[in-house]
Amino acid sequence: MTVPGNRASAVGIESHSGWATVVVVGGSQADPEVLLRDRLLLADATDASEKQPFHAAESMPVSKARAFIESCRADALKRASAEMERILAALSPPGATPWSCAVLTASTAERPGLESILRSHALIHAAEGDHFRDAVAAAAELAGLSVVRIRRKALPDHASRALGRPPEELERRIAGMRKTLGAPWGADQKLAALAAWSLLG
Repeated sequence: MTVPGNRASAVGIESHSGWATVVVVGGSQADPEVLLRDRLLLADATDASEKQPFHAAESMPVSKARAFIESCRADALKRASAEMERILAALSPPGATPWSCAVLTASTAERPGLESILRSHALIHAAEGDHFRDAVAAAAELAGLSVVRIRRKALPDHASRALGRPPEELERRIAGMRKTLGAPWGADQKLAALAAWSLLG
């Protein structure tokens, strides 16, 4: 996809266990354009313990679990940083490099300690989501981007305030991009695109 130069752009990321959807939106608030769609690989797809580290640590002694999780965090950050470099390299024309990145989150609640997490299946799932979101956020910051975390459920209202348009209008505009972009343009791409669009100045 051709990337126009000398235009503002922003990154939107919707992450999952071991991977994330990334959409880069450029142009202006009034005339946004999707510059890039891709998938970030944040773990070895063949290694269940990398994709679900807290599940893998559930039966470990706490000291061993802590060391294992820290190792997984370091690996996820390394992978996320490499993937972010790849994405930014694809936006190499002058002016196309984004300055900001929206990372969608499930919750802003404070996380409990590791021992509490490993005693609760629900907290394990939540921690794994945060594990990969933290990795992509840290990678974006290391790449020089200003990171904004946005609760997924709050995104429509956040974008409405930022862009000065009703949520329904924004939803129609995002959905309509499929006509020119084609597939893939599912829920992940739409959420990431809207998040990125909301950061355009």
